[in-house]
Amino acid sequence: MRGQDEVVFRDEELLRILSWPDTRQSRLAIESAVERYYNTAYHHTSREPLGEGKGERDSSQEKLITGYDTMLELREGPPKEVRKSTILYFTTKLVEEVSSTGKYFLGIDFERLRTLQIVPPESVG
Repeated sequence: MRGQDEVVFRDEELLRILSWPDTRQSRLAIESAVERYYNTAYHHTSREPLGEGKGERDSSQEKLITGYDTMLELREGPPKEVRKSTILYFTTKLVEEVSSTGKYFLGIDFERLRTLQIVPPESVG
């Protein structure tokens, strides 16, 4: 972890933590997961008042990961080695909500949540 809103990891470290074999397929699964989460947006509807006579917030949409960087580091010596690192950037609001004491995430109070609908990507648009 570097800053409050970013996480840095190397593929080999994550593979070790997950107890996955260090194969091309495992590394592609990590890459695919990063891309999927980067492209994921959360849409929620709520009737949150904005203040007396000012109306209410009807819905909002947010991203979990706001960006990411990948770096390839070439290491000399026998054997030559390429080490890949990924930096994930999260929205500050997400970090604050996850760090808080309640079960509150992306504006959702999970203590009060009654229904959750997962919308497939092909039906959005």
